[in-house]
Amino acid sequence: PKALRDALKKLATDSEIREVEQLVQAALENIQSDDVALEIPDGENIDVAWTEGVEELAQLTEDEIWAHLGLKEGKKIPLFQEFTDPDATIEPWSEEGEAWLNDPTTTREPLQARWHQLVGILRMLQRAFDGQPVLLMDGVGIGKTFQVLGFIACLSWFRRHFDTHGKFPGAFANLKWQGKEGNIPDLPFLIICPVSLHHQWQREIERFLQRSSFDILPYIQKFAKRREWWTRVKSQSRQQPHRQIILATDTAVQDDGSAVFLDLIHSVDDEAKCAPVYERNAPKTVFGHEYLGLIIDEAHKARKFNKFHQAILGLHRQSAMIVAMSATPVMTQLQASPQDLWIMGRMMGISELRDKEKFDEMSRELSRAQAKD
Repeated sequence: PKALRDALKKLATDSEIREVEQLVQAALENIQSDDVALEIPDGENIDVAWTEGVEELAQLTEDEIWAHLGLKEGKKIPLFQEFTDPDATIEPWSEEGEAWLNDPTTTREPLQARWHQLVGILRMLQRAFDGQPVLLMDGVGIGKTFQVLGFIACLSWFRRHFDTHGKFPGAFANLKWQGKEGNIPDLPFLIICPVSLHHQWQREIERFLQRSSFDILPYIQKFAKRREWWTRVKSQSRQQPHRQIILATDTAVQDDGSAVFLDLIHSVDDEAKCAPVYERNAPKTVFGHEYLGLIIDEAHKARKFNKFHQAILGLHRQSAMIVAMSATPVMTQLQASPQDLWIMGRMMGISELRDKEKFDEMSRELSRAQAKD
């Protein structure tokens, strides 16, 4: 496919990777360690009406957020572009596009993170270190993609920081990754999006992330046409795994699921059931590999017990961290909305939501309330 051929042409070469790594290492060596504990505000001063999942961070200033991230000196997301094309007319990962962005006489504009995007990145990192999922529900145009890519870039940066300094930066200096000693694992990221958004995602990745900082590996088409993808396509990337982004369509992932799982899930306490051919087929699918982060765009498509839901549930055990993105997390009729959210939470691995008795009781109470209206 053309999309795959074009992506392979943009894979970073050894020399390009070395150049990026030299810049990263230089930045890491220039960091001045801050021994002052960075405390997250709590207590009576918190505005309890601010219920968007980041209540304890509401009073942080931008400077304080940068400090929490360990980036108070440069105040720039690592591995992000410094400038952007406001008209989106260039290809940032081409030589011409890179030259355009480096030319001060063009109409380029600084690529700057806003407060709400920074606090979103910080919260996702906190959840990742705790091994907890994230449901990112910002509205359209608020910058969910920016936040997710900032999260990916920061995780990669945190890993390199640990390699150099033996600890994580900023407020994470004394924390352990998901309760374990050592560094963040060297694993790729898997982003799943609808077919209609695949090209847009690729454009956004190239817009926000520096050229040669990551490799984008499109994962498209049917399982039958992808049997050798892992050995013939992914193997062409020269990047370390945590600098690889597998950009998959939801249909490709669903098709992989059909190749390794049995019947659909029908209840909140069900698990994705492996088919007899699982051991043979799994290494040829997304289900036979592990990921540092699983990012699901338009996650509300898995709010019912369908093939997409089953696929995501199967991927949960392969992923260190899950971020579900949706501007419209609930779309069905009012009486079904709580069930939708419950099922989505179950899909994201919240163990408390596996209790079928509680789910059925909630459904009955909703039905009784509906009958009284």
